[in-house]
Amino acid sequence: MPRPRILILVLAASLVLAACRVDATVGVTMRGDGSGRVSVRLHLDPAAVRAVEVDGRRLDQALRLGDLAASGWRVSAWRRGADGGATITVSHAFATPAEAESIVTGLAGPEAGLVTGRIEHREGALRDRSRVALTIDPSRLRVGIERDATLAARLRAAGVDPARVAAAIDGEAADTVRLGLRASLPGAGPVRGRPEAGRVVLDTAATEWHASRLVLVALGLGLLVAAALVFGVGRVAVRRRHGRHAARRGHHPHGRHAPQDPGAHVGRRPRGEHGRHAPR
Repeated sequence: MPRPRILILVLAASLVLAACRVDATVGVTMRGDGSGRVSVRLHLDPAAVRAVEVDGRRLDQALRLGDLAASGWRVSAWRRGADGGATITVSHAFATPAEAESIVTGLAGPEAGLVTGRIEHREGALRDRSRVALTIDPSRLRVGIERDATLAARLRAAGVDPARVAAAIDGEAADTVRLGLRASLPGAGPVRGRPEAGRVVLDTAATEWHASRLVLVALGLGLLVAAALVFGVGRVAVRRRHGRHAARRGHHPHGRHAPQDPGAHVGRRPRGEHGRHAPR
C-alpha cells in the first residue's frame, strides 16, 4: 500500500532548496470500539506554495496524489489560506489499534523509524482504556529514492536530479519540515505532542466508562440490598409473633414451659391414688 511518505517527501523535495516551510502533523483519532482514522495534515507556507506552483502549475497538478486515493487513502482538496498558504489532509481508516500502529509507524517506510510507539485499546466490563504513545524523530526523515522508483521518476520528469534532492533533504529535512503529533481518544479531547530533545513526543491515555452497564450494576446492588432488608425484617417479625403466641399459651418464648409459681399449690389438698382428694 502506498504510504503518505510519498506526499511528505515530494513536498520536502520541492521546498528544501527554496528555504520554505511545510508543517506535517500525524494524527490518530480513535472511536469507542478501537477503530478510527490515521491522518497526515500538511500545511505549506506562502513561499512554499509559490515554489510548488512555479511556471503556472497548480498544487493539484504539481503534486499528484491519485495513487494514494486508489489505495484507500482519503485525500482532501487543497484549502487556500488568506495569507497565501495551503493545507491538505490525507487519512486512512483502521479497524484495530494494531492496524493503526502499522499505518503510523510505516509513514516513512518500515525501516525508516521516523515514527515509533504503541497504540492500544482494551475493553473492560465497566470501562475501556485507550492509549497512544508515539515519538517522531525528524532526524530519521529520509528520501529513500533508490527504493522508490515512482518518486525518482517524478523528480526526473520535473527536471530535478534525485541524488541531489536526496542529499539536500537528508541534511536539511529537520529545518524544512516541521513535524507534529496529535491524538484524540474516546472520552477525552485532542492532545498534541510536545518537543523533547529534538523529537516530538506524545503519550496520552483515556478511560471511557460504560454508563448503561454501571446503571445495571447499581440496580442489581440496590435489589440485593432491598432483598436483604426484606429478609431481615421478615425474620424479626416472625420472631415477635412467635414470642407473643408463646406468652399467651404460658410457654417460654423459646418453647419451654414457663416456670410455675411456687405458691400456686399452697392450701390445696393432695390427691389420692385415683385422683380423689386424700382424707384429711
